[in-house]
This record gives sequence, C-alpha cells and structure tokens, in this order.
Amino acid sequence: MMKHMQLRAAILAALRAAITEHTTFLDGRPVALTSDSLPAIAVYISDAQPVDNALDEALWQASLHVELFEKAEGLDSTLDEKMAQKISPVLMSESALQESTQTFSTQRYDYRRDEEGSIWRSADLEFSITYYQ
Repeated sequence: MMKHMQLRAAILAALRAAITEHTTFLDGRPVALTSDSLPAIAVYISDAQPVDNALDEALWQASLHVELFEKAEGLDSTLDEKMAQKISPVLMSESALQESTQTFSTQRYDYRRDEEGSIWRSADLEFSITYYQ
C-alpha cells in the first residue's frame, strides 16, 4: 500500500537526519538482526484495517511502530534514554507524519528481547494512527 510506504519513508528520513551516530535504519520489521547491524531502528506498520462506520471507505487505522534495537547485554535504561532524547522528539515534530495522518497518538511502549540468540533487546514505541488510503 502506497500510503504505508510514504509514512515509513517520511519517518525514516527524519530519523536519519537527526541521528548522526552509526545506526542501521530498517524499512519494516526485521526478520533477523546480527550484532554488526546494531543499533538499529525499524519503522513498520501493523494491524491495518478500514475504519468501521466511516463515511469514507478510504479511512484506515493501524499501529505504527518505531522500534529501537540494541545489543542484548545493555540496560533498558539506555533504550529509554535514546528513545526519549533522540527518537521521540523527531516523531513528535515530524510535520510530514502529522500531515499524512488524520490522528496520531501514542498507544504503547514495550520492551522485547531476543529469546533465541540473545543478540538484541528492544524498545517499541507504538502509535495509533488513522489515515486516508
């Protein structure tokens, strides 16, 4: 879907401009990460569906994820610090994102760990968005 591609591209461009240290930027949810690709930031959309009872059938809702991945041996506080200082301010000020969505609100913040390879840990900042397809 073209709108999803445009949303991810706008967010990734803003993050690339703001984050100057070595970071891998991923368009979509990663399948596998290696320690060489960390830190990484993935931007992806999940649970996209048309809005029920919308007057316009082109109105959709989804979850937008901006997930920060770092090496497994670090502390969650470093994830929080980087998310608060580097990523969140970019997302809150990203005019392209605000112009491309009808609604944009923080939905959840969650931690995950690589249970199989113990390579990475992550913080997932999730937004609820509605947009016209």
